[in-house]
Amino acid sequence: MIKARYIVLYSIIVVTCLLICILFFDFDKNKELTKPDKIIVFYNDSIIEVKNDSKQFDTIYDLTVKRIKSSSFFGETAIESEILEKIKKEIAIEFVYFNTIEYRHDSIKREFNKLFISLGSEYNDYIIFYNNRYQSSPLENLKKPDELKKYVLDNI
Repeated sequence: MIKARYIVLYSIIVVTCLLICILFFDFDKNKELTKPDKIIVFYNDSIIEVKNDSKQFDTIYDLTVKRIKSSSFFGETAIESEILEKIKKEIAIEFVYFNTIEYRHDSIKREFNKLFISLGSEYNDYIIFYNNRYQSSPLENLKKPDELKKYVLDNI
């Protein structure tokens, strides 16, 4: 009888500890970037939408995730529309989400519905988030866009 009480008490304590851990700890620190609803490529003043059921869509997404994972975020700054237009005239990709998503990278959390990524020679160390306005995040140790840029140029 006493043994049964200890087993029940011990079980309640273990379950309570597990619930506390689930509620208060973020096990998913480096959440994978959610696959976008649309990918748009900007190249030499052209705008090309990549079909979301194509191999190109999946490859661009995979290469972008790989590139972002190579970095560490720091800072946040507004970006002028003139710079965005300049980037679009060279080469860039934009992930478009129909709903606002949340992305975490280490201790930084961003909510956005567009992710704009320059692949050109200038501003290629910036990821630009859009949530009511464009905000750039300079990325530290960001892998150069060579692999992603080459794929986009060869396949789009």
